[in-house]
Amino acid sequence: MLKKLRLVSDVSTIERRANDMDMTHADPNVEVRDGKRWGLPPWSRYLDLGVIALFGILLVLTFRIVVTPLSGYDKKHPSDPELERVFRDHQTDFNQLITMSNMDSKVVRIAPTFTWLEDNARWPRPETELGFSVQRWDEYREMFKRLGLKQGIARDEDGRTIEFIASSTGLLTGGSGKGYVYSTKELSPIYESLDDLEPTGKYVYKKLQPPHWYLFYYSK
Repeated sequence: MLKKLRLVSDVSTIERRANDMDMTHADPNVEVRDGKRWGLPPWSRYLDLGVIALFGILLVLTFRIVVTPLSGYDKKHPSDPELERVFRDHQTDFNQLITMSNMDSKVVRIAPTFTWLEDNARWPRPETELGFSVQRWDEYREMFKRLGLKQGIARDEDGRTIEFIASSTGLLTGGSGKGYVYSTKELSPIYESLDDLEPTGKYVYKKLQPPHWYLFYYSK
């Protein structure tokens, strides 16, 4: 009788272990200890997939940030033909901006959101220290909007060169920009096209008509 009971007990143990092995193989996240199932919840596998997907997205973004600027012309800047068309259509407005800037010659940098004086580039400053009235600033901003000058204008201290900045990207230590220049002094080097350029580390120019007008591109 005792042998029979042991036999039945042994059979039950074997069946239980077999069931445990089946459950373990059925779900790789489950471990069986002391006849009980232990392991991660079913949704944990989706968490792992989410982490992998996030890592992949970050890798792609890093590649675009680091590698793309080194691969040639920055597509964020308008092309030469686009800038030339605006210049042809609004040459009177560009000349008016020159006149306004010469009248406000002590303001060497005028952007939609800040100004620099020849002796004070601190920002923010009180309205009384803008270099002109708020109404005058609004006139500049309206002109910038009409001409697509997203970063406004900048003038040399000697007043012989005025930049009209259509676009810029990046930081001062590693950015690029493109736009127009009016200069009474000869500028160089002159290129036939400012599109599809590798980073130059300097200003380069393309002549426009009438004289003294150029397109410019810089990259650092």
